Amino acid sequence: LRTTLAIVLDYSASMFEAAKLVTDEPLNGESDPLQVLYETYVGNFINEVPDHYRLALMAFNDRDGDSGSAIHVLQDFTSDKTTLINAL
Repeated sequence: LRTTLAIVLDYSASMFEAAKLVTDEPLNGESDPLQVLYETYVGNFINEVPDHYRLALMAFNDRDGDSGSAIHVLQDFTSDKTTLINAL
C-alpha cells in the first residue's frame, strides 16, 4: 500500500499571533514561536509516520501583505525523513 501525504503549514499572521499565546516552556522568549511549534510537532509527526510513506512539505502565508497566499513547496515528495525535517 502506497501512502502519499502533503503537510501544509499555515504561516499566516493569524497563526503567528495564535502561536504567541501558547505558553509551553520551549516557546518562552522565542522570536518566532510558530516556527518552533512546527519544528517540534511536525518534526515529531514526520518521525512517527511509517518509513514507506512519502511526504511533502508546503507552506503559505500572508505576513508580507500578499493577499494571494500562494502555496510554496518547501520539500517535494520524499520518504527521507531527515530531508523533510531539514526543510522545516
